[in-house]
Amino acid sequence: MTYTLPARHRRGAALLIVLATLALVTTVLATLASTASLDRVATRDARRLAILDDLRLECDRIASDWLSEHSLTVSLPPETASPRVAIASQELPLAGETVAVNLAAFDQHGMVPLGDAPLGLRGTLPARIAQLRATWTTERTSGPTGLDQLASIAPVDLAVFPRVSIQDSLLAAGELLATHAGTERTSINLATAPLRIVEAAMRDAGRGGIEVVIDARSRGDRVPLGSLTRLDGNRVEGPLELLAASPCWAICTDLRIGPLRRAWWTVWLREGSTWRIVQRLEVAQ
Repeated sequence: MTYTLPARHRRGAALLIVLATLALVTTVLATLASTASLDRVATRDARRLAILDDLRLECDRIASDWLSEHSLTVSLPPETASPRVAIASQELPLAGETVAVNLAAFDQHGMVPLGDAPLGLRGTLPARIAQLRATWTTERTSGPTGLDQLASIAPVDLAVFPRVSIQDSLLAAGELLATHAGTERTSINLATAPLRIVEAAMRDAGRGGIEVVIDARSRGDRVPLGSLTRLDGNRVEGPLELLAASPCWAICTDLRIGPLRRAWWTVWLREGSTWRIVQRLEVAQ
């Protein structure tokens, strides 16, 4: 699902996309000028790769701006099936070819953590995704946790990395399982998670008031955590925190020039008021 910002955010978002497009065009033209004048690129494919590398750097700036300006106020519609937000989608003509730029953000706290998670949350996963999670829990390596580890053990017909430019009816594992959330405690963002995850998280946290969450998200407003009711007698299986904004997002950057395509899955973490990259994986095409 492609998310549309509430009306009060659209003007700022539109300006951000316009500025981002101008930055992309400027970078591409600068790259072409330097390669033409210095003759550093010997082949067309090498030139394309150089352009995509420069575009990726520009896309990091776009992602950083979006995270700083908009991520803390994202509120997805209640019917959303994935904590996905479309950031930018542009096609630019360049030297007889088309450059396509697509970015989408995926809230790590709108998913079930790969690490420890209450049984209620784990029960929201589709059977094949639950099996993949169980396999990873048994066979995980000592390396950094990432979607590449899941991809190495997933069945060939099960998508792991989400794709920005292709909207499939079946969600990828990376839209349902969080690699960078829940290391110390499970935290679920009530403003972005699918309702089945929201309901399970609220139940495990001993909170009621799902109608408050639905109403706020239907209006595109922040979820008022203070309006949730406390349920007596609920047994919480472990420390679980309910959030109204997420400190960790994954950005999928999908770039194409002519027949050449590259994509990256980049995890960003907020520390204070600053966002920094904690993991970047190139997605096999």
